[in-house]
Amino acid sequence: MIDAMIKTSVAEASPVARIRRFFDAENEYCRAAPEDADISMMLQELDPDILVEVPASLPHGGTWRGHAGFVELFGLVPQTWAVFEVVSEEANWHVIDDGRVMTEGVLRGRLSSASHEVRMKVVSLFTFSDAGVAHLVHYYQDTAALRIGAGEPAAAGPDPVGWGA
Repeated sequence: MIDAMIKTSVAEASPVARIRRFFDAENEYCRAAPEDADISMMLQELDPDILVEVPASLPHGGTWRGHAGFVELFGLVPQTWAVFEVVSEEANWHVIDDGRVMTEGVLRGRLSSASHEVRMKVVSLFTFSDAGVAHLVHYYQDTAALRIGAGEPAAAGPDPVGWGA
């Protein structure tokens, strides 16, 4: 009985299980009406000293620290996005080692100021501590596509990841 409880507890604390719960909670939060959005499920998966890095070229870009910073970051998401959903399948998750997992997914989104939806590849690197996700870095394929969708000019640049347009 105790062995089964330990195995269940370890499985629930595994990086992959934590990411699964995090993505589920993130998408639920983003779909909810502002008055119904509950960030607590995401916070449960995060180390209290989490460091999140989002490309500065995104409307919610920057470096966010701790649970308070994470709450501030997710306060910006519904203000700037009419639609924001990351679709990621576990088949595209790569366990690097005991403390790091890289996920590949697709951001499906539309800025509040834009008329069309954007789909772009996103890679996220999750680094874990015993308390949860301690460092989260997102790499988006083409943040300039968001500017174009909002009617702003976007400078052409190299494709450093090699994914193409």
